[in-house]
Amino acid sequence: MEKIKITKEQYEDFKHFTNGRHADPVMRDFIEHKPNINYSLDEDFTPQQFALLLCGWYEVQELYGIGDWIVYENEYHTCVMEVTGTKSGHIVVDGYHQGFQNLNEISINSPLIRLATPEEEEQEKERRKWAEIGREVNEYKGGDLIHYEDDFQEVEHVEEDKVRFWSGERLKTSIFKWNQYLTLVCPVELRFDKELPHESQ
Repeated sequence: MEKIKITKEQYEDFKHFTNGRHADPVMRDFIEHKPNINYSLDEDFTPQQFALLLCGWYEVQELYGIGDWIVYENEYHTCVMEVTGTKSGHIVVDGYHQGFQNLNEISINSPLIRLATPEEEEQEKERRKWAEIGREVNEYKGGDLIHYEDDFQEVEHVEEDKVRFWSGERLKTSIFKWNQYLTLVCPVELRFDKELPHESQ
């Protein structure tokens, strides 16, 4: 069975809480939530986990650090978030990027989180980049400035999963949106030299 992972702050709280006492009264105090206990151990651990701590079945470490990316997954949602801070036994995350305004602190022992893989991290960074301009990933539009292979081009129009643009004076090129050599340089909405069509009132 994997050892319980605790932070340095939790370890210090645990030492002060136990204070060299026998395991039985310590466990009883933990379960009964004695009012003179000013630590958050009862919020961070279940009784079963706390019993393992008393048995020494734990390791002290910073499981998640600032700048790490985690995956939060429950039966309704799966989202990737960046760790922006740490508190005693908790990590601070930027859940607002995923639309979770109230998801900003998570216990490091939560079974709902894990470290994101490099692929998941890169996918989320790409998603956020496009979301900042109000688009889905690879959602190109006519008038976008793009870089393809060694040249800059203007998107003429988009056909389902392909982007079309002029290459040379007459030859029209069509490539898939997810082509690894295709990069969005400037969205049409941000071009000062391009007049956007007026929206109907």
